Amino acid sequence: MKAYGKPVKFFQNKPNHIIKGSSNTIIYNTKQQSVIFDNNVIIKQLDNYIISDRIIYSILKNKIQALSKKNKLTRTTLFLP
Repeated sequence: MKAYGKPVKFFQNKPNHIIKGSSNTIIYNTKQQSVIFDNNVIIKQLDNYIISDRIIYSILKNKIQALSKKNKLTRTTLFLP
């Protein structure tokens, strides 16, 4: 399944918090159980956020991989209690 926009917005309800963000393209791969957020990606969870060109989220592994294009930096900000 693919979604396109300028941007596509998404959110997911988790116990006690919401994960939300946006990107220009979202691709849900059912076979690999992964979600690819591509181009101008911003993901926010509580006070934490990730800004990147591409983020790949493995649903099975509960793992996020942030990638950049053309050696640009990926920015992650975590606020610890």
